[in-house]
Amino acid sequence: MMTETENKWMFRVLLLMALASNVSTGVMVGAIALGGLIVLAGVLRRRALPMADTGLAKAVLLYLIVWIVCAVGAREQMMSMHSVIGTSYRFLPLFFVLLYVRTKEQVRLLVLVFAVSVCINNIVSLWQIAVHGEVWWRPKGLVHSATFLGSHMLMAIPAFFFFSRKNYFCPIERRFLMGMAVFSLIILVLTQTRGAWIAFVLVMIAYILLERRFRRQLLLGGAIGVLCIAGVMLLSSNYSQRLATITNPQIQSNLERTYMWRAAVSMWEEHPVTGVGMDEYGWYYNTIYIPPEAKERPVVEGRPETGHGHPHNNILKHLSEGGILGLAAYFVLHGYILLRLWRQYRKERNTAAFSCALMGILVFLGVHLEGMTDTNINQLSILTEYCMLIGLSLLAGQLEADA
Repeated sequence: MMTETENKWMFRVLLLMALASNVSTGVMVGAIALGGLIVLAGVLRRRALPMADTGLAKAVLLYLIVWIVCAVGAREQMMSMHSVIGTSYRFLPLFFVLLYVRTKEQVRLLVLVFAVSVCINNIVSLWQIAVHGEVWWRPKGLVHSATFLGSHMLMAIPAFFFFSRKNYFCPIERRFLMGMAVFSLIILVLTQTRGAWIAFVLVMIAYILLERRFRRQLLLGGAIGVLCIAGVMLLSSNYSQRLATITNPQIQSNLERTYMWRAAVSMWEEHPVTGVGMDEYGWYYNTIYIPPEAKERPVVEGRPETGHGHPHNNILKHLSEGGILGLAAYFVLHGYILLRLWRQYRKERNTAAFSCALMGILVFLGVHLEGMTDTNINQLSILTEYCMLIGLSLLAGQLEADA
């Protein structure tokens, strides 16, 4: 049995992780390492493993074992093995939340701290636009790129919207969370991340289809939102041009994606079972598969690591780097997560006005739909936040039902 001291310190670690989620990957890694040490100390003291969610643990473990197998046949085995190890600890926030969040009050504090983290990131993003002096400038906030910023907003918007409807937040906190949902939507538009724009529209469609009780209100709110965003697009030639490029196959960025996608398929065809190894795509693409007509090449000639390191597609990344085994592991892991969310949603949809599991489904869809045009699920800041929110989605509804 876990001690009160262990629970108290682990919850403090979770608060630190929530604060770091949109602000600092270094602090996030440090918090995960600290949490791991606390858990390890508890295991050694009790001489027993914590009562983790066995289904999720098996899915993650299978994913990592498959990628270790894929690393054995990689060009640089140690580099691929190091990447697998680097990926493994990013799943820990999921289990930390499920193990050490015990009350709705703890959920409340965790969400509010997470909101502060997103707020800081959003303010920095606005500051970057103001400093640059051009509204068309794509802010990246504190997460390294505008594309990654879009992924973070896709996760934040449903989380804040759903928790703003929960009665264990006081009225001013609910208004703050709803304001953060709107603020995050504005930042999502300002990132000009086309894949994130498309993903958000598809997430909204999914929400309207799944949520029968509030369908009329959602349709009205969605229509108003679309009109507002359309007005911004029409008033800004830069944004309207950016939107128009989504369906234009001759735009250079679209062409570059097709080059990378074709290269990923070619890598898989030559390494069908285990792929080229985790994080090896960049070397193969920039040295062997990059076509002569590609303009986006390594910044430093002769150094492939300075060029594109992924195919801008989660599925093709797993297929090219892990072959059939790696892609199967990807579908098993995230398919199981979706299955768990769906099962929980079926339990909650007739009893909870705003199902936390449905919130998790929307977070899941946002990340993976954008992942069709940008490789995002492997990024440290995105995967750790994704795991934290999935854990909250699975746990919060259960705590509400037990209250």
